[in-house]
Amino acid sequence: MSRRIPEELVTRIQQENDIVDVVSDYVQLKKQGRNYSGLCPFHNEKTPSFSVSPEKQIFHCFGCGKGGNMFTFLMESEGISFQEAALKLAERSHIPIGDLKVTTSGEQTFQEPPIEDQETHSMIEAHALVAQLYHYILTSTEEGTIALDYLHERGLTDEVIREYNIGFAPKSWELVTAFLEKRGFDYNVMIDAGLLARRDDGNAVDRFRERVMFPITNDRGQTIAFSGRLLPDVEGPKYLNSPETLLFNKRNVLFNFAAARKAIRQTKSVTIFEGFMDVIAASQAGVTNGVASMGTSLTPEHIAKLKRVTDRLIVCYDGDSAGLNATYKAVQLIQEARGLNVKIISLPEKLDPDEYIRKKGAEVFKDFYEQQQIEWPMFLMRYLGTIQDLNQADEIANYVDTLLDEISRIDRPIEQEVYLTELEQRTKIDKAVLRQQLATRQPQTAYEETFFQPQTQQVVKRTALDKMERYLVLLMLKDTQFFDQIQQKFEASTLSFYHDDYQAIYTYLLPYYLQGNIADVAQFLIEVKDERVKNIIVEMEMEELPNIEDVDIADCCYQLDKLQRLQDFKRLKQEQIDALNANDSDKVRAISLEIISKKRALDKL
Repeated sequence: MSRRIPEELVTRIQQENDIVDVVSDYVQLKKQGRNYSGLCPFHNEKTPSFSVSPEKQIFHCFGCGKGGNMFTFLMESEGISFQEAALKLAERSHIPIGDLKVTTSGEQTFQEPPIEDQETHSMIEAHALVAQLYHYILTSTEEGTIALDYLHERGLTDEVIREYNIGFAPKSWELVTAFLEKRGFDYNVMIDAGLLARRDDGNAVDRFRERVMFPITNDRGQTIAFSGRLLPDVEGPKYLNSPETLLFNKRNVLFNFAAARKAIRQTKSVTIFEGFMDVIAASQAGVTNGVASMGTSLTPEHIAKLKRVTDRLIVCYDGDSAGLNATYKAVQLIQEARGLNVKIISLPEKLDPDEYIRKKGAEVFKDFYEQQQIEWPMFLMRYLGTIQDLNQADEIANYVDTLLDEISRIDRPIEQEVYLTELEQRTKIDKAVLRQQLATRQPQTAYEETFFQPQTQQVVKRTALDKMERYLVLLMLKDTQFFDQIQQKFEASTLSFYHDDYQAIYTYLLPYYLQGNIADVAQFLIEVKDERVKNIIVEMEMEELPNIEDVDIADCCYQLDKLQRLQDFKRLKQEQIDALNANDSDKVRAISLEIISKKRALDKL
């Protein structure tokens, strides 16, 4: 029988993970003072407003207001429950979790419901099972022998085949159809998922036949589609991808993104290839930060996804003319996104990365990859030189104009000089003339200069009462001794918080501290079920706490009492005005008596 994750295990999970490391798998973070900042993964923005505190183990976005601890971050990022997030973090930190399972929704007191509806969940489950089936057929059956031999001939090792879960769809119309039917999956949903196809007679059949199968995963590492490569000497389209479905949209999906995220974080860069075989071959050669678009050109959605985890992009497309054209278009799109540093690798002999590795070897490719990365202006100089006739004066003029525009974006004089020297050699135009033409241009904005200028937190005007209550709540969050003193003052009088949000935080703190917990905001957030209150707590914690030395709690509570009475007095005065305007004499008389009573009480303070 399943059961909830024990609190002591949740505490250990939190202690053995660091929120900066967790968030860095999803967001590119840079140190900004005591905290880290980056682009918020929960809403679109150009200026970073997302902040992570390693000291307090919390995150907060000043733009959209979301905040919480590492559990909250995973729940929001991946649409999973609290327990699923806890188990994921346990696996991440190699904490043994035994036979613990995710409990039923009735037992999950902290969780939000998963975002997948029943149909989407069914599609994900079916893809996982079919991927296992294809992999088993490839590696463990006679039917898969020819396909396995083909992959070995292509240079793929058994380890890589296992790592990428590569499989084989045999020559059958009914294998997957019967496999899914036996497990109770709905035909119509499986057709919509792209695993099956519908014949003219309305019957369902297998979509993929006689193909080496490459699973395509989403950002969470779940299989959501397939790309099937036809075996040699078999007629048909060389590659066949799953159709677009609820799970799979080519504009948003990058092959190997989930698996490469760790390497992207470690290298602080991502390598973009054209095809998934290039990604796999490069991985075998030691370049493990590779991704590829799925049968489509690079899109703004792809770039936005990559921009959240790194600002360094390396484009390594095919070396033929089509690959160079694709590189040109891709890098132009990357430049439009701003804030990204891009380098290009152009392979010789018109080879694609997979071919280059098979022909030259992994070590030669790795050396070329590391030593032959060029900047955009140099690539542009070489690329435009292949498509323009530099023997024609007008084309030379266009060529020089385009390149001088790019060089004007560079703010380092030495780097400008390098490109001017190269341009002089290619055009035979004296460098003094080129330098003179460059000087007449208005300096262009550098593509990367707008990145990581953190958004300044907006100053919120607060009343004196709001400031005092906020200050007291911050004190209670920071130290249990402050909490004890404030609780005693509240219980010895009629004091409570005037603002509902602060009263709610106090209500959550009471049982948390009474259970013997220490002042740890990340741990406390686990107990807070109200998302609004949780976000307010995180927002407060990201603020600088005023000086707390020699804090006089008694005086603070006295001032709070006085401010609340003043607030009540102001409220009554407004109600009196409203009653007068409404010609309600009885109400005016009652309010006036209450005002007199409040005024006398205030005068005694």
